[in-house]
Amino acid sequence: MSELGVLPNHLEERAPESLEAAERQAIGVLGVELNAHLSLTENAFNLIGKVVSSLPQLTIAEVSQSRKVATALLVRLSNDLRSAALLACRGYALQALSLVASMYETAFAIAAIGTDDALADQWITHEDPIRSWKSVYELTRDGLAKLGVPNIDTQAAVEYRVYRQLCMAKHVNPLVQAQHGHQLQAQTVVVANGPDLSEPAIRAAWFALEHAAGLSFIALSSLITSHMPSEHVSELMKNNEAIGANRKDLEARAKARWGTDDPFPGRW
Repeated sequence: MSELGVLPNHLEERAPESLEAAERQAIGVLGVELNAHLSLTENAFNLIGKVVSSLPQLTIAEVSQSRKVATALLVRLSNDLRSAALLACRGYALQALSLVASMYETAFAIAAIGTDDALADQWITHEDPIRSWKSVYELTRDGLAKLGVPNIDTQAAVEYRVYRQLCMAKHVNPLVQAQHGHQLQAQTVVVANGPDLSEPAIRAAWFALEHAAGLSFIALSSLITSHMPSEHVSELMKNNEAIGANRKDLEARAKARWGTDDPFPGRW
């Protein structure tokens, strides 16, 4: 980060180029870099569509409050998932991270509600325009508890740390922002808007899409076990477990490529 001190003295503008051409180039480069991630997020998107279409057809009066909220939020999550993938493969990794931070809030809201109609009513009747319905940490902990995850406090801390990392991009934290939007070329710093194909951007895109898939797994686990007829649960959960397993594989690949050192020890 100290290298950023050269910015005021050696700042240059990159020659303008067609945005369309730049994004085509980004798709070509990042399509290779993100191939496994893009495939997994597409599989997760398609599984969400299959799950929603497999729900029993009921009248509005017959649908529980918890199913109404969970279904609406799952559809929102699926579109955010697709949008994050489109951003990432076009070179907009920070924007993808910001969107996945929103997916985190959505996924754990679904999990926290589960089959609790009273809690779903609280979500439906929430009227405060400047405050969230519940704290994100509370949703994290309650969602993990309803999913039957062991060692809830330990796992909630792990998950919430991911959320904090996603929010570093969302909140324009300088520790992340300083790594993006410029490139060092010899003794010169070149700045430009548009697609970012740098190594930090690729790492950020990997992180965004890996966790986008993981959050889809969490949301799907909740809706399938809470609202799906028993005859469909086994098949759909098998498909969802494949999403979770592939997400774990991407995590292992990221650790092998970039290591596991905490860049901010003791500061989370």
